[in-house]
Amino acid sequence: GKTRVPCLIYSRRRRALRTNSFYIASIPVSHLLLFAVRSRACLCLHINYSSMLKHKQSDLLVMEPRQSSQRDRVLDLSLSNSDEAPEKGPRVCFKLRTISSVLGCILLLLVLAVLPLALSKGSILRLVPASSSVIPNIFNREQAAFSTHRNFAGVNSMYLWGLADEDRHEHLQLLSEAGVKVIRVFLLPVQRGAKGSSIPEIVGIEPYGSKFGEYNDTSLEMVDKLMYEAWTWYRIKLNIALGDRHSLNCWKPDRYASDFPQIQCDDPTYFYKDATVTEQYAARIRHVMRHRNPYLGNKTWGDSSMEAIAMISPQNEQQGGNTFPGAPYNYNNDSWLCTMAKVVRDELIGDGILISSGGGGNFQESIRAETLNCPNVDILALHDYDGYPEDLFHYSKQALDAADGTKRIIWEEFGSSRRNDERYYSELMLNASAHGFPIFPWEFLRCHDAFTDGQYNYEFYNTSDPRFSGPYKAMKSVIPNLPSNSPWRW
Repeated sequence: GKTRVPCLIYSRRRRALRTNSFYIASIPVSHLLLFAVRSRACLCLHINYSSMLKHKQSDLLVMEPRQSSQRDRVLDLSLSNSDEAPEKGPRVCFKLRTISSVLGCILLLLVLAVLPLALSKGSILRLVPASSSVIPNIFNREQAAFSTHRNFAGVNSMYLWGLADEDRHEHLQLLSEAGVKVIRVFLLPVQRGAKGSSIPEIVGIEPYGSKFGEYNDTSLEMVDKLMYEAWTWYRIKLNIALGDRHSLNCWKPDRYASDFPQIQCDDPTYFYKDATVTEQYAARIRHVMRHRNPYLGNKTWGDSSMEAIAMISPQNEQQGGNTFPGAPYNYNNDSWLCTMAKVVRDELIGDGILISSGGGGNFQESIRAETLNCPNVDILALHDYDGYPEDLFHYSKQALDAADGTKRIIWEEFGSSRRNDERYYSELMLNASAHGFPIFPWEFLRCHDAFTDGQYNYEFYNTSDPRFSGPYKAMKSVIPNLPSNSPWRW
């Protein structure tokens, strides 16, 4: 506002200053917050906020005197953890007319007394969104957002939004360090501790046993928070699947399984072909797209000026599995995807959000004719698992020929159970991206016990266990060298 804040904040690294329960504005690279105050001397604090991600504030409040210039009358102190040089944090300077003056002493005492309290309680330093007019808009988006690039890398982490705060923040930091620009998430009900993760019980937008129009926005509010953290801290966007075909009485079911018992996991024909169910799912999409994010200007999810969403699909792997060997029914509805994509399109504001097909149960289901011919689908999303690396190369060429320039193409899901083999995963990623397609390997998630029980064959993480860290290591080596020959400017 009109209050003059006597400080200069500068960050060499694009991270957020974090306290136990409060976040002080994200400070990207080259983003300066400058409030001029007439003075001749300066009290400087170096804040090592990267350590704050791992330690309590009480462990960090170690003041260390540094050399100061008598001519400039500067008292330079460090606020840091002993295991990392204080120069790595931002400098916070409070200008005083003279340190020896009474006013200077009073202000110095106030800073030393109040700063720890402000950091731990958030009682003084308030949250400022990156888009706020309080912050000068001098961040160079071309360096961080993927919108000017010929290629980028994403990753699947389907319920990252529901993980415990500390766990979620570590996931985001690791993905940023790997160079990931987009995270793909799903809106779906989830069992507590699913895959050995830190997620609580999630009932979903339309909980099992609820009635039409009874929406539970808890998961949307969690995604709101993830959007803010991913975009303002790291310039990472989201790819959101508004539902999951496997919630149709497969894993943890939602309302459609309780309201329509005709819908079964191996035969969801009724879901895709009944007019009443179709209209109710369209209403769900409208509800989600009109949801407002309070952390990002209270804008709707359909408003592309919010910038936190890269792409949206009506449902993950819609109608997936109906071509698998042994499938008892052919429940394909040629118009379902395009109808739902039109519902999404009608809710979009601006042209900054693309509509993805959401893929299929395998590569062949991903390139259905109805997907290729739908004018409301912008992105042909390819899914396939456990093929050889060269298979992804040949599939990419087939998709490019099938789309014939009418769709952008991404490898939205792929993976292998050979998570211990960094070289193998590198070959998968290089082959998938050889034609300039962005890649989204499955799935980045810390699973704890699930890593060892053999039940979850595609999850990976940055772990000391070499059996499950290969894909992350591959990402860190491949992403900086992705081919820039994409036919599209993202």
